[in-house]
Amino acid sequence: MINLLPLVAELSPELPALEWLRRFQGELLRMREFESTPMEHVHRWSGAPSGELLFESLLVFDPGVRAVSDAAGGLFRPLAAAAPRAGYPLHVGVLPDDDVGVELTYDPERFDASRMEAQLAQLTATLDALTEGSGRRLGTLRVLPADQLRAQLETWKATATPYPRDGFLELFVGHVLQ
Repeated sequence: MINLLPLVAELSPELPALEWLRRFQGELLRMREFESTPMEHVHRWSGAPSGELLFESLLVFDPGVRAVSDAAGGLFRPLAAAAPRAGYPLHVGVLPDDDVGVELTYDPERFDASRMEAQLAQLTATLDALTEGSGRRLGTLRVLPADQLRAQLETWKATATPYPRDGFLELFVGHVLQ
């Protein structure tokens, strides 16, 4: 049985990653006293309108997860699937195995496969950044995989514009004469 509770996590860019993880874990432990609460009570307490889903995504982090590095140097490896799980259009699972896997299952009628692959890569990079940079501030952690970062930098800096060969003085004079 999986007990579901909604959680909103606040990210403070100036907070060291390890401190944020400790606080987050403390929040999760405090929530345990409510883990057997019926969902209709949680829904009512949330203030969400009756008949509206309380949440559309599910994150499962198996407490048996252990940190084991893979050959690429990261602790997490992506596992992708394209079938929704447990009635949620988006489901993320962090699962123990010989190493740690991150599984993303989704409803292909609601989410584009290439976008979900990019999301999975970003989530994996974020988890690796958290574990590798535990002493660094959250705001300084790189959360994009190298290929996505490179693509964004190349796209954003693609600002080449042809300029006239005339010098500044000729351009200025030409503008004044207009």
